[in-house]
Amino acid sequence: MREIDHLRGRIEALERQLNLALQHLAVMHAREEVNDCMLSSLILTHPARAALRKEWKTEAASVLPKLLARGSTAWDFELAATAKSRAEYLDELMDEDLDG
Repeated sequence: MREIDHLRGRIEALERQLNLALQHLAVMHAREEVNDCMLSSLILTHPARAALRKEWKTEAASVLPKLLARGSTAWDFELAATAKSRAEYLDELMDEDLDG
């Protein structure tokens, strides 16, 4: 009976840890969404968009390869896919109205 109680206690502790991790993940996702909104607003209203675009392309070229070349775990693939989609989104915003 002690072993079962011990296992139940461990399961409850793990459930609490998992709930905390999920809460943290939700907070991180919310921050990403807010950051994307702010970046979008800043990009679209920047007075020197051509200069901003040039700087973005330079910075992205040095940072993105490290984010996209990750390990072989599902977590690594997810991080790389997220970085790629967010960079593509920013690229589209940077190029909007400047290539026309």
